[in-house]
Amino acid sequence: MKKEFIILVVLAGIVLMLIPFTKKAVAPEPLPAAAESEISVRFSEEGKTLGVSLTPIELVEDSRCPLNAVCIQAGTVRVRTRIISALGESAYVLSLGSPIETSTETVELLSVRPSPIAGVAISDTDYEFSFSVAKKHGMEF
Repeated sequence: MKKEFIILVVLAGIVLMLIPFTKKAVAPEPLPAAAESEISVRFSEEGKTLGVSLTPIELVEDSRCPLNAVCIQAGTVRVRTRIISALGESAYVLSLGSPIETSTETVELLSVRPSPIAGVAISDTDYEFSFSVAKKHGMEF
C-alpha cells in the first residue's frame, strides 16, 4: 500500500511539473472586415471606389411601379454597367438587389432615382444609380 502511495505521489508531481509546459488554447484571429463602400453615378459617368470603377452604360429595364399607381408587382431595374477592377474590364447587367460576385469583390445595384411617375418619362440623363462595392477578405485595393 505504501508503495502504491509513493507511485501516486510521484505521478502527481510529474503532472504538476508538466502543467506550465502545456499549450494554452488560443482563439484564431478574426478575419479583418471586408472593405465596403457605396457610390452613386449617372449614365456614362464613371465612379471609383475601393479600386473599382463603375459606369452605367445602358438601361436594360425599368419596370418599377410608378409612385401614383397601384401595381401587382414591384418591378425592377436592370442596368448594363462597365466594371473595371484588378481583374480587368467587364460589362455586367445588374438588377436591383441582386449582387454579382467576382473573385475579388461583390457589386450590387442598391437603388435607382428618380422613382417613376405614371405618364412622366424619365430621361437617361435623370437616372442616378447607387451601387455597393465590397472587397472580399484579403483582397488589396
